[in-house]
Amino acid sequence: MNDYCNVYYTNAPYTDAGAPSSEAEIISGRVAVHGIVAYVKGPGGVFGLTMNCRPLYLSGSAGGDPLFKFVFPDSAFNRFLGNYPFNTGGDGILFEDGVYFGADTTAMNGSSTDTTIMTLLIYFTGGALT
Repeated sequence: MNDYCNVYYTNAPYTDAGAPSSEAEIISGRVAVHGIVAYVKGPGGVFGLTMNCRPLYLSGSAGGDPLFKFVFPDSAFNRFLGNYPFNTGGDGILFEDGVYFGADTTAMNGSSTDTTIMTLLIYFTGGALT
């Protein structure tokens, strides 16, 4: 990996009942993503089954197939921190035409409960923040 990475950061909660047709471009240009840190919360209550919320993903175009999808295991505390470092031999996952962020239409159990992102960090090289 290079000596440094750029960082996409947001602490704005993400919920989007219209996904996956409404992915948002968060990084433009040719990008190598090196890792993701995501802090999420479930749908309320003490036992907010985060695993039964819709998976989040990164794709290379609006309406494109997900290149990386992340789900979160259940937590008794209704919050979970996911750390996804990529060591794929090619120094990250290459996104040719930008990075788009979205969510599946349904969760693994068939529900449409939103996953709420509390904090999202994406470590990348190349591209530019949109």
